[in-house]
Amino acid sequence: MRLIVPDSVLTTYLAAAAERPSPSALLTPSVGQPEPATDADAAVLVATGDLGTWTETHHVVPTAGVATTGRIGIALGTPVRADMIEEPVVWLRDVSTTARLLVRATYERYYGTAVHAWSENGEGAQVVMIEGIEALQPPETGFRDDLGRAWFILNGVPVVSHLLLVPAGVDSVEVDGAARWVRESGGLDKERRRKARERLAARAGIPTSELIDLLAAARTSLEPSDLDAAKLLFQLARDPEFPTPPLTLHEANA
Repeated sequence: MRLIVPDSVLTTYLAAAAERPSPSALLTPSVGQPEPATDADAAVLVATGDLGTWTETHHVVPTAGVATTGRIGIALGTPVRADMIEEPVVWLRDVSTTARLLVRATYERYYGTAVHAWSENGEGAQVVMIEGIEALQPPETGFRDDLGRAWFILNGVPVVSHLLLVPAGVDSVEVDGAARWVRESGGLDKERRRKARERLAARAGIPTSELIDLLAAARTSLEPSDLDAAKLLFQLARDPEFPTPPLTLHEANA
């Protein structure tokens, strides 16, 4: 079975492992952005915000994914502290569904001010969403707040950034192999983890030491309560375009 993992901040180790996977007759990991139209037969590590596009073909494996109580690589950029902006207009600048849900779920509760408007083009915005490599970099001016920290302070549960999905009806032996691979970060050893951190640090232009705690806080083995945390993201965001999707579990792993 194919397993597709995205290359993002929190999946750094998984992506590194998938680039040079160990030979296996049951599992073929690769790095990419999975698409429902072309990858209906593959196991996929999907960003939580995108779950709704996979519910017709895939089931959730509740034991494997990515969760963190630390930084997530989704941040707000502001000219002054966000709690000082009286009528915030938030620019959803090229952000993922997960980032969109996270800011909607946290902004008012964390900063104490209701969002005045959401902007798709940046017009009138004092707050800009920043995601990925750029979110790790210190701002040239102003402030930058990672929303992973805000989420955990507000809710006391991790951000579940990714979940492992498998095609409905797939053989349980294959599912177990995919889940084990994710939980063990593809068997990546200490030296390859170090190299993966160095490569990410070079891309972000930051010291490698800044990534140690960030990546250490991300775990790939999930508990049953983590699925509730994933649902909570949708529930608190109350985004009419992205309602809470049904989470159908793969029965052999439930």
